Amino acid sequence: MLSALNINATRAVNVLRAGYVPVKAMIVSVDPPFITVPCQFNPSEIQFSKSTHWSNDTKKEGTDCEKRTVKRQNIPKAEFSSGEAPRLKMQLFFDTTSVGHLDVRMYTDLLVLLTVMNPLTQLFGFERPPLVKFIWGMFSASLTMAFTAYIPSVDIKFTMFLPDGTPVRAEAEIEFVAVSSMLPFQNPTSRSEARTIWVVTEGQTIDWIAAQNYGDPAHWRHIAKTNNLMNPKDLRPGQVLKLTPLQS
Repeated sequence: MLSALNINATRAVNVLRAGYVPVKAMIVSVDPPFITVPCQFNPSEIQFSKSTHWSNDTKKEGTDCEKRTVKRQNIPKAEFSSGEAPRLKMQLFFDTTSVGHLDVRMYTDLLVLLTVMNPLTQLFGFERPPLVKFIWGMFSASLTMAFTAYIPSVDIKFTMFLPDGTPVRAEAEIEFVAVSSMLPFQNPTSRSEARTIWVVTEGQTIDWIAAQNYGDPAHWRHIAKTNNLMNPKDLRPGQVLKLTPLQS
């Protein structure tokens, strides 16, 4: 028993020394009423997809004589048309059997709320469901996968019930479609809208956040001023920062 405890303690120390801190994933709306959906269990799989449209139409405009003079090719020339929004898909698991058999819809109803227009969101002039971010430790530090998104669909399957019909276990299939990109070669200052909020995760610094959002770590002062930070170096995991456009 003691040896097992010692092994677990050693593993915990090694994890902390390596800088790995367990964190819970969450889904945060970036519009009022700023709903936060805690993921009871972190996803075991996440599917990322990004597609583009290319045209390889070999038809040529002009007369029949002009068409006959066009050089034939085994592989037609491809021309870029447009890009599709990045997407994240995942399955989330919820279970309240170990916490007093509460109604599992205390979690799943929050997911549904992210797909409908909310009176508070409309009060701020947005005639749409709220935009969201999927936040999970270092996964959210990715330049390509930490985007602001909308949720086009949520599929919920209830898999366990109490005798009175109360659902206590559920699986939710959820998809996120990007409305903004984190790619560094895009000019954030050219956007008419800034990302509304940023939820700080373990290990993130204010200059790193400035680099991801504004393309230059020196803009940390803008973030500090916007959020009235007395000590910009003292960021806490879970802290919410408001991001506004840079002043020209």
